[in-house]
Amino acid sequence: MKKIFFLIFIVLFISSCSMNKMAQNESQNDLQVQAEKISEEKAGSYLFTGSNGQPVAKILYRNLKGSSKFPWHYRHEHIWFSDGTNYGFFEDSKIRADNVDFSEYTYSDGDLRYCSGDNYYIEYDVTTMQTAIDNVSASWQYKYNLFTNNCQHFAQAVHDEYVRLTSN
Repeated sequence: MKKIFFLIFIVLFISSCSMNKMAQNESQNDLQVQAEKISEEKAGSYLFTGSNGQPVAKILYRNLKGSSKFPWHYRHEHIWFSDGTNYGFFEDSKIRADNVDFSEYTYSDGDLRYCSGDNYYIEYDVTTMQTAIDNVSASWQYKYNLFTNNCQHFAQAVHDEYVRLTSN
């Protein structure tokens, strides 16, 4: 009897792992489709540009819905590209676009959380940032947790991957 329960447990565990991998692959495909769709819709128009007038990516934040201004750790952090493509990690444990209008997002030059040594990251190269997002998304297997694994952890992981890619 114990052997039967053990075998059932093993089968359920293996199928759960397979389903997580399938969901991860589906999520990666969804990200690619979203990026292509938004790029087609916004071709030639930009929400913002970098200091050199070229398209860039930025890590921006918005206050949580229904809240007054909270300290930085009570905000939603999200990655936006000039063309409107955007990525974030949400309470449904998915990396996806935000359905909130871009105008709700902001960036404060005084909030330079994303730094490495003397380098402060306000504007990110579009191609390198997309590669960083793809790399992190491919291995991101975390369930959302407000305190230990949230949108800020995802944004930090993407930032760290960007730094790694540009340091080589």
